[in-house]
Amino acid sequence: MNNSKFYIGDQIRFLNETGGGVVIDILKKDLYLIRSDDGFEYPVPEKELVLIKRKESVSTKFEPKELFQQPKDEKLEAEGIKASIELKEDDSANISLAWIPSEGQEFFDGKLDLFLVNDSNYFILYHILKHDDYGLSMLDAGNLEPNLKIEISHFTREDLNSLKSIQVQIILHGHKKNISCPLIDKKFSLKPVKFFNQGNYTENDFFDVAAYFLTIMDGHKNTQFDNDVNIEEVIAEKEKDEEIDKSSKYKARPKPETIEVDLHINVLKENIVGMTNSEILEFQMLHFHNKLTEAIQNKISKIVFIHGIGNGTLRDTLRESLDKQYKLKYQDASFREYGFGATLVYVR
Repeated sequence: MNNSKFYIGDQIRFLNETGGGVVIDILKKDLYLIRSDDGFEYPVPEKELVLIKRKESVSTKFEPKELFQQPKDEKLEAEGIKASIELKEDDSANISLAWIPSEGQEFFDGKLDLFLVNDSNYFILYHILKHDDYGLSMLDAGNLEPNLKIEISHFTREDLNSLKSIQVQIILHGHKKNISCPLIDKKFSLKPVKFFNQGNYTENDFFDVAAYFLTIMDGHKNTQFDNDVNIEEVIAEKEKDEEIDKSSKYKARPKPETIEVDLHINVLKENIVGMTNSEILEFQMLHFHNKLTEAIQNKISKIVFIHGIGNGTLRDTLRESLDKQYKLKYQDASFREYGFGATLVYVR
């Protein structure tokens, strides 16, 4: 039974500070993790919060979609293909999920749109689920025509931080050669840090911007979908070959040295006269986010954040962000070098 006054998703405002935000976690009795309007996360006592709007329970009603209209061309109708569909020269099936930045924003600082890309001569019956901090829910379901893409969902930074996995279930059908295809069920475990790594985004033929692809099927020919062939074995063998190819293609890179970032406010800002404790913490955390994002982009292995001892607020807020937002491993930095005042973060 939940005896808390506030619930995850509730909109609140701060009692003794300007602004507000949303409850993203219940840390312990009378203590909540709040994502403020400016995007930062703070642990705040219950007595310092005022409820603005209770999160509404959302129930998604699934309405069946029409698979596809009957073709007008009699010859194509006999083959089961719509007259308006442009087919590829070969029958390879390249199917993937693709994440692209929304509204032309930078990939590491904006929102992302999720697409299903069907680079094949098949129709696709699809069912896509997500698993996040709030449980399992359906993103979308329907039918996608050959050689098209469709937008599945839109993700904010908060959505990405709580995302654990995406599950895709598809059935290929409607091929002109009447090939029988089994159900494909694939689950992708995801870490938020992957979405902030520029190396995961590649130029492609499907979008005008670089995209982060998750491969569902890659280059399988129609001859592999005969009833006597075990599709799971085919896919497993293909993925095994890809891993071998990757290991021979990419050489190991020398590990960059550990970098240090001093978060003491007197180092970051010359004059703090007039700043409240909340404003100082916000300024320090902004510097933390910027430096950690740079480390991820530059493939830095480890980074030490020097936060000092003080009352522990900066240290606790920083580590809450590492746990909840970046999901990175960390530990106390070397006592000999930093005493109790630093945190070592393993970026990769």
